[in-house]
Parts: sequence; structure tokens; C-alpha cells
Amino acid sequence: MGFVRSASSASPTLDMWVIEDIDGEPTERCVVRATDLLGDSEHLSPAERARRERLREAGAGITAFSADDSMTLVTFAMSGQLWLVEVTTGSATCLDQYEAVIDPRLNPQGSLVAFTSGNDFVVVDVIEGNEMYRLVSDSEHVTYGLADFVAAEELSRHRGHWWSPQGDELLIQRTDNSSMDIRWIADPTFPEAAAREHRYPSAGTTNPRVSLIHLDLAANTPTASDLDSPDEYLAQVAWNSGGALITYLNRQQTQETSYVLRENSLELIHTKTDSSWIDCGFGFPSLTRDGRLINSVESDIRCIAIGEEILDCQLHVESLISHNDSGTTFTAYTQPWFRGVYHLSAEGVLSELSELESYATALQSGDITVISQHSMRQPLLETYILFKQKKVHTVRSHAAQPPVAVKGTFHSLTDSDIPALVIFPEDHRPGSHKLPVIAAIYGGPHHSEVIAAAQTFATDQWLANQGFAVVVIDNRGTPGKSPAWERAVHGNLADPVLEDQVAAMNALFEIYPDDLDAERVGIHGWSFGGYLSALAVLDRPDVYKAGWAGAPVTDWRLYDTAYTERYLGHPENHEAAYERSSLIPRAAKLARPLMLIHGLADDNVLAAHSLQLSGALLAAGKSHSFLPLAGVSHMTPQEKVSSNLLLLMRDFFYKNL
Repeated sequence: MGFVRSASSASPTLDMWVIEDIDGEPTERCVVRATDLLGDSEHLSPAERARRERLREAGAGITAFSADDSMTLVTFAMSGQLWLVEVTTGSATCLDQYEAVIDPRLNPQGSLVAFTSGNDFVVVDVIEGNEMYRLVSDSEHVTYGLADFVAAEELSRHRGHWWSPQGDELLIQRTDNSSMDIRWIADPTFPEAAAREHRYPSAGTTNPRVSLIHLDLAANTPTASDLDSPDEYLAQVAWNSGGALITYLNRQQTQETSYVLRENSLELIHTKTDSSWIDCGFGFPSLTRDGRLINSVESDIRCIAIGEEILDCQLHVESLISHNDSGTTFTAYTQPWFRGVYHLSAEGVLSELSELESYATALQSGDITVISQHSMRQPLLETYILFKQKKVHTVRSHAAQPPVAVKGTFHSLTDSDIPALVIFPEDHRPGSHKLPVIAAIYGGPHHSEVIAAAQTFATDQWLANQGFAVVVIDNRGTPGKSPAWERAVHGNLADPVLEDQVAAMNALFEIYPDDLDAERVGIHGWSFGGYLSALAVLDRPDVYKAGWAGAPVTDWRLYDTAYTERYLGHPENHEAAYERSSLIPRAAKLARPLMLIHGLADDNVLAAHSLQLSGALLAAGKSHSFLPLAGVSHMTPQEKVSSNLLLLMRDFFYKNL
């Protein structure tokens, strides 16, 4: 089993490791160090930077790799170069005739490697060392083998090519961005530099044209066949021994159609509809080895259906990990903040593979299960290996212990059981004095903040230690409770979200009357959390006295198609929903201190969002602050930027609370 890990907590550079003798006495061994191959310098192509941005990958070096089934050969790309490494010896070979290499993947047998080079797609015979096939792009706007922006950012699909289990066929994505609208991203700190062209699918505009190519390498002469594109979004591709399953979504994301590949054509096998939207990814849909469909089924909870049979696990399922003859492994919630890994045997016996009261996820292959698990008992993520469902090894962590001890209390608030977490300063004595309150929120669909993961709250604990009570609340739209709870934001991303935040905050004032000061409440967040922070001070200045809004979506017409139209519909047909959810018409209402922060290199939530809100506030004569971050994208991986933003935010709330 292989994995990547940095040498120390001070290094962002990842090396490639293996765990050997898993069924005996497991040991960890470093196969290759990134710096041994490239030194300390790394140069990424714009396409690779964009791919890592979509993955939220802040590491360097060997950030990912592909291995053959026997784990004897691995491949990866660094600085656009293609590397092949023998696992046993660590011997590394660079195929330096290829440039701008992205996402190389070995076939299961380790005889062929496929990858994107520039905009082309290439297949190389590893044994002979010769190029077997190349799909040549005839335009700078056409790419082969890469996930498009929409799929990677909003559909949880980061792959753009897939090997067959036999290793002699490929499905390859072709993406044509030529008809998309252009957004220009410039760095004003270097006015002599040209702005960067960014093909961005704003709500209501044209999406990239995506299609699949079936490449058959079994014959003496490889053949490539174009497959029809039955609908707007190529959502998922899953190829296993049961067959190649290809799933599409319509533009409204209310209909999912699943097809199997049959002799260079797609055969429809299943259609699923939902009046709001269909959740994409999470391992669904898939095929069993005998070709039956595995999919999610929603009622009061989310269940798993295999063919016509609905598995009786009595848990709210999040994702499918694997299915084989011995049973089904999946993640599910017992509380919104507890997510466990479970196995339902073929005989119907349910067992939890993760430890109790954790927030866990897993990977599984055969008898080996890898579980990564957060909890409130441990300050850091723990990753361990199960062999035949027995724990055999815990992977050593090189992460630094946080300098704070996170101490939070979970609550289910109001009749709606709104999840919340309250964090006090480490030295706070209950009832001794009232503290100013900071709501640290995200609040957007498909993402939870109130989870049993101490590591994720280290920054919140640090902020609390500066003299605040930090409150984290998950409103309607977030996962972990029920499908109905998640879909309550359909058509309105503002009112249900803010209503729950206020209701939960008021409930906490009743629980902690001597500890929380209801007259001194601030709010901060990033992305959707930035939107919610600005919304809170605009709509509810009676509750929130100051807002710190990072990279906020201020007008949903400016955000991308798949995310925005999933919740608000097409802007031409649902103008009222966009107006109701926009911050721009609210600008004249501002009565509290508001700080806007935005990276000028953000290609996800464009800087235009904050600039347009700032312009509307100025036009309304409303004082506010705006902090532009030169060279910063939607992520803020730069250590100095991140740490200094924390200090500035602390001082902002010192001043205003």
C-alpha cells in the first residue's frame, strides 16, 4: 500500500512511501523523496495549478501517484515531468521527452501509462518505452484526459481518463472550452503583465462541451471511437469488473441517467429524478461484479440500493466505499458531527470499522481497509490499516501538535436540532464573565463545519484564547441530518441559512446567559461563509455587530453554472431567486462594520464579487473596508498570508466588539 507524506511538519513537500507486509508485521518505507529527483524547485504549468486549485491541494512534490495492481511500479508527475519508479528498489526514470504532464495513470497490469501532455493525450508502452497512441488537440481550447472546471469544482469528479480492469481500453474525456465566456484575471501589482484568460461558466452561460472517447488498444491498430453525450454534465465514470458505468446529469441536475458501455455505444440502464436536485458523487452510482446497479435511495434518510434491494442498515448513508461478495462498506452519520465507517456483511450483520464518536472516511481494496479518522479526543488526524477488518497498523504522522487544546461542546438547538459547537478560552471559568462572541461559519450546501474533528478547530481555539467565545453552527442545507434538511435551501440561499444561524445563536444565549454576551457578536467566514458573514450584518444588524467576509459570493449570477443553478435554477427562469439571494440590493442597509477580503487571483469566486459589492456600498454612502490580496487565489496556502490574516481578523473584532 502506498501513500504520500512530508518529511516534517515544516515541509510542504510530499514524498512517496509504502507500507509493506500488511498481513504480517507492517513496516513503513520511503520509496522516493521528491527533492532527490528535482531538488528544491518546482515549476507548475497553468493547467496543473488550476487542477490543484480544484483539489484544494496546497502541497508540493509528489502530491499524487498511480500504481499497478501488484504495487511494483508507480508513476507521478512533478514540475510537468513524467516519472516511473520501481517500488522495490526506488529506481526512478524520467521520460523527459514529454512536457506539461498531468495526472499520469498506469493500467492495472503496469504495462502502459496514460497521461495528458499539454492538451494532448498520450499512451506509452512502459516495457518497450515507445509511444503507442496520441490524441492530438487541434485547438488551445480543447483538452484530452482532464476533468473540466465544472466537474472538478462542483461535481466531485477530478479525473478525466479511466482504464479498463483488463488494461487494454480507455475512456478519455474531450473538453472544448471555445464557446465559453471569457473572464480576465489580472495581477494589478504587476501592471506590465498581461491579464490571464479564464474560460468561466457563470450562471446561465454556456458550459464546456464535454464528450467521451473510447480507445481500444487490444487490436494491433488502436482504434478511437467518439461516444454520444446524452446530457449536459458528465457526472461520473466507474469502470470495474462489472463493466463501464457512465453517468450524466441534465443541466437542472434533476435527472440522472446511467449507461453501460456496449461495443462503442452507450446503453441506458437507469434513470433517476428528483424535484430539487440529485446529489452527485459519493461513490454512487456504481456496478456490482455481476453488473447490478448500486445507487443511493432517499427517504427520511439516505440508503443504499443494490439492484432492486434496499440494504437495511438504519443509518443515514453519506458515501459508498466498496461492495464485494463479502458485503458493503460505506460511511454514515449517527449524529451530524459523527460520521463512521460501517460494513454490512452479505448475511446482514452490521459492524463499525472506525472507532466510536469519530468523523471518519475510508478506502478499501480486497482485505485491506484504510481509515482516516478525526475525533475530539485526539488533536490530529489518525490513519490506520485494517486487514480482514482487524487493525494492524497506525500510520505515523509527521504533523506538529497544535499549541492549543481544543475544548468544544456540541449542541442540538431549537426544535429543528440545529448542530452547533461552542469553544471557550482554555482558561475560561464558566459563569465568571461574559465574553464577546464570534460566529465562525461556512453554512453552504454539501459541507459541514460542526464535526468531531479537533484538528479543524485549532484556529478557532486560538481565536477563543484571545478573549472570545467562538460558535460554529450548521444551518439547513448542510449534510448529516436528512435529505429534506439539505434541500430546504432550494430556491433561496439566504433566508433559511440566516434564520437558522440566528435561531441557534439565540438558543445559545439562553444556555450560556453568564458566558455569552448577546450585545457583542461578530461573524466571519470564507467563500459561502464570506457570503453568509456579509448577509448577516446586512440583514440582521440587531444580532451581528461586525462581519469579516472572505472571498464572498455577492451576486450568484457571477458564480458558476453547476453549483448555482443546482440551488437557484437558471437565472432566466428564476430571476426572483437570484435577487432574493444577492447581497448587492442589500448594500444600502449596511449599518455595521464590514471587512471584505478577496484574492485578486481567485478563479473560483472572482474578485468581481467583492469589488461589485464594495461599489454598491460606496454608491449608497456606506462606510466599509476592503482588503485585496495580491497573487492569492481562492485558497490562501501562503503561510504568511494566512497567519497575518488571523491577526488582522482578531484586531478587527477587538476594535468592533
